[in-house]
Amino acid sequence: IIFGILFFFFFYICYGQYICVVALAIIAAIIFVLVVRDFVNIENLLSIIIITGFSTLVYSTVYWIIMKMTGSVYGYLKVLEFQPWYIGFNVIVAVVIYLILIKKIIRYRKDRYFR
Repeated sequence: IIFGILFFFFFYICYGQYICVVALAIIAAIIFVLVVRDFVNIENLLSIIIITGFSTLVYSTVYWIIMKMTGSVYGYLKVLEFQPWYIGFNVIVAVVIYLILIKKIIRYRKDRYFR
């Protein structure tokens, strides 16, 4: 997580128009995932796909709201135009990470000390 935060920080210092916009949008998406995680089975692939899609939408919406307050000329429909691509990419990455990490969970469940 720390390397991800550092990467985003340096990336948006170099390429971003405003630095804190992305940080606030990521924090909003993380809060959304943490709240929803208590209500769904996080080991189910379908729930991972749904949560990833909605968290991408939350991130983009918060990003658009903050950019609109700073004077951006883009409308929300323009943001929604690219959402299928963003959601598709994020879902593919989340499923790959999920399939890699679920193997560790299944392997450890066979352990007699797994609870």
